[in-house]
Amino acid sequence: MKTPQARHSRRSQLSRFFRSRGGRHFPHHADGHYLAVNQALAEIYGYASPEDLMSRLTDIGVQLYADKGRRDEFRDLMQANDRVTDFVSEIYQRAGRRIWISENARAVRDWSGALLLL
Repeated sequence: MKTPQARHSRRSQLSRFFRSRGGRHFPHHADGHYLAVNQALAEIYGYASPEDLMSRLTDIGVQLYADKGRRDEFRDLMQANDRVTDFVSEIYQRAGRRIWISENARAVRDWSGALLLL
């Protein structure tokens, strides 16, 4: 099992990598928390900063999607296809206002084939 310091270091590395890729990649763990976001996504979702979003939005399936089954649909598509394109959903901003988003994602799997990142 990794230590908290090792997990934090890995998260920092991933965050730097995705920010260096143009800021449009927002990896999140299969269990439902973001690993990296940028200021633009934080603002779209109604948060003051990327750190604020990541500390408060800890369960995407429960806190983000207006349709509570939508996260499961997303995960099922990823499990079956390793890729999701133009996945349109209604989400809640931090203040509770609803907005529409479109997602494109690619799966990252571990050596056994289990989903790690979406």
